[in-house]
Amino acid sequence: KQTFIYRNWEVNTPGNPLTHTILRGAVNKHGQTIPNYHYEDLIRLYNMYAARDLENPAVIVDANHSNSGKQYLEQIRIVKEVLHSCHHSADVKKLVKGVMIESYIEPGNQKVGDGVYGKSITDACLGWAESEKYSKISDRYIIIKHFYLLMTVELYEQCRWINTYCTLYRR
Repeated sequence: KQTFIYRNWEVNTPGNPLTHTILRGAVNKHGQTIPNYHYEDLIRLYNMYAARDLENPAVIVDANHSNSGKQYLEQIRIVKEVLHSCHHSADVKKLVKGVMIESYIEPGNQKVGDGVYGKSITDACLGWAESEKYSKISDRYIIIKHFYLLMTVELYEQCRWINTYCTLYRR
């Protein structure tokens, strides 16, 4: 059961027994990244889920963002570590449903207006060649999220505005 305040209303809900977690890491008040994809983090999460008796404990590890310290080439090492944890523990293997890597056509990122086709204008990404090579590490665990899919799902309203702006700008 959960109780929280939303737009000045007290909301009560029985909760969601089919919940999942996405581990992205964190940044502390000093600007230091705190990764949360290590074996110990996954075991701790498994135990937290077990204590709540949820129907379908699930986690997806984001190999970029604060887990990689925004060093996009670290994503591959992180994926390998998560896979090692899955091989080491049946509980972790059952818990981990996927690992996300950030990928686009060209590696890295650029500032808006730099004009490099296929290069991210937000977070640095693996390029298509690296993504294709490493997506074969384990088909069971890797979800490659491409820039456009990420934008349309997570930033729908901004994308609509950007697309409108680009259409107007091109005219």
